[in-house]
Amino acid sequence: MQTNALNKSFLNIWKNPVLFLPDLVMSFLLSLVLLFVYWYTGAADLWGLLQSAQGISGSGVTGFLSERWKELIISAAAFFFVTFIFGATTLVFKFVMFRELVRGEKISLRIVWKEKKGYFWPVVILRVSLFVGGILLLLLSILIGVIVYFFCLLILAQDLAQGVAVTLTIVIALCLAVLFKVAILFRYPTMFLEERKNPLNVLKESCAILRKDAQFVFTTALITIILLVIFAGIVYVLNAAMNYTLSFLVSIFFATIITISWAIFGQILKIAIDLWSSLYVFERYKEHTSKQ
Repeated sequence: MQTNALNKSFLNIWKNPVLFLPDLVMSFLLSLVLLFVYWYTGAADLWGLLQSAQGISGSGVTGFLSERWKELIISAAAFFFVTFIFGATTLVFKFVMFRELVRGEKISLRIVWKEKKGYFWPVVILRVSLFVGGILLLLLSILIGVIVYFFCLLILAQDLAQGVAVTLTIVIALCLAVLFKVAILFRYPTMFLEERKNPLNVLKESCAILRKDAQFVFTTALITIILLVIFAGIVYVLNAAMNYTLSFLVSIFFATIITISWAIFGQILKIAIDLWSSLYVFERYKEHTSKQ
């Protein structure tokens, strides 16, 4: 069944290149925002300070931040709007298209545009809830680490107690992060395939799948991780080959063209693997619900 879901998700992406549109637009806007932040905040000047003796002392950086605090706040607001608010719109467009494909229907941009408003705020609230939940889990890990540290001080030397506490904090944080990601794995399939718009109910139903069929959820998550690892390996090899090729180029013009082309190709490849893994999760959810 997993192979079937992988094949179906891959073929749907191959046959429907319109799926790339939301993420490509998002990548383009994010690039513009980063360029704006770099230019508006004078990041080049800050980099020069960091490389100088004044920057190392910290006084130069402090002065730079105090002079540019308005620009930094405006840039942070712009970055937040694009990555968080516009990012939610991107997710809505993408997952509505996923829903149509998983149901065996053709993608209709008219339907996607029509339904985007109904899902926008549920997606925003869901993302905020997950962000807050992640912060709380991190704080819980740190709290446990602090408690363990003071307990270990009673029986161990300070350096050893600190090492034990830090190690335990990292292990607990990683375990909680993995469990958290697995528990919410089917949040978007639940929201869009079942057309549930209450974020709290969506999270409850996603966690319920883990309680009822943990093996199904963990195997699905494992496949998505494998896809990401394969992608990372491919990108690493291609980057090494690209750097090796560029080392033989004398012409700056051709080197620039190749670098830009590779950056665009690498971004498309990243979007493709993200679409594949996300659509695979939707297909697996559909398989799971069809058995019930």
